[in-house]
Amino acid sequence: MKRLPALALLLLIGCGPDGPPQGAATAALHGAVHFDREPLTRTGNRLRVHLTDGSGQPVAGATVTISVVMAAHGHAAAAPAAQELAGGEYLFEPVNFTMAGSWKVTVTASKGELKAEQALAVISP
Repeated sequence: MKRLPALALLLLIGCGPDGPPQGAATAALHGAVHFDREPLTRTGNRLRVHLTDGSGQPVAGATVTISVVMAAHGHAAAAPAAQELAGGEYLFEPVNFTMAGSWKVTVTASKGELKAEQALAVISP
């Protein structure tokens, strides 16, 4: 099965414009995002998000959402709710695109004070 390149979600918590204070520990939320198939189709796509903490441990119980927007036409497609699977894995299905063209799928994840966001540019046939 082909996969789209994984994209990383990363956010360092407690960082101001100058970064974390010297000597401070940094908490992080990391994620890999991919669709299950390539090329995408107009309907029935599956998007997976795998979340880990700064030490590489899976993050369960996070709030993970997506938005599916075609910016050129100013409209959005319905976004499914996340299904939490085991081991920090979250599944969104079906991810449908209402028309052919360029879309932006934005993934937002949070757990406590940890937050991350990543956008994917995708083409629907």
